[in-house]
Amino acid sequence: MAEIQVIYEAVRQKYIGALFIDAFSSEVHGCASEVTEYPIEDLGSVADHVNLSPDTLEVEGVVGASGIYSTEGGGFNWIDAYVAIRDLRDTKQLVSVITGLRVYTNMVIEDFSVPRDSESGASLVFSISFREVKIVKAQTVTIPKSVLGGTTGDQRQAQGEVKAGHTPTTTPTPAQQESFLDPIRQQVQSALGGG
Repeated sequence: MAEIQVIYEAVRQKYIGALFIDAFSSEVHGCASEVTEYPIEDLGSVADHVNLSPDTLEVEGVVGASGIYSTEGGGFNWIDAYVAIRDLRDTKQLVSVITGLRVYTNMVIEDFSVPRDSESGASLVFSISFREVKIVKAQTVTIPKSVLGGTTGDQRQAQGEVKAGHTPTTTPTPAQQESFLDPIRQQVQSALGGG
């Protein structure tokens, strides 16, 4: 992605993936937030009740009769450009989009439309809607059996402690639940680097 940034800074051109686009006739940049409908207790926790939605981008553009080129080498005519953009959508690839306002990464094509009329001639006029894909890394935490009491639910069931299809007749008190959860919390915090 660093090379995309260098291209952007050097020439300030419009790109979809590796395809240079002659012009974007319009750009609509969207960044929305989703706010909880539930009351918030105090101002200190407002951020916990706002989810940032993925960025969206809608562009209308044109590839002229002279064709386009790709950063990966080689030229394309406007029909090749249609096929290349359609392929990006069909293969569900993540693409970067360079606009006049900012560089977007991890975008997928949600909608690609090409209106054709007598004025289009030997050029590709198109509109594309993009949506950001948020990428996160999962982390696995191992909880020792000693923290869980040393036996699994299946083992307790085999020992007759839990009957199939039934819940235990005794419910732990809140204090017992808290003491049970404390070692688990410590393991999770330690694994996440929280100390």
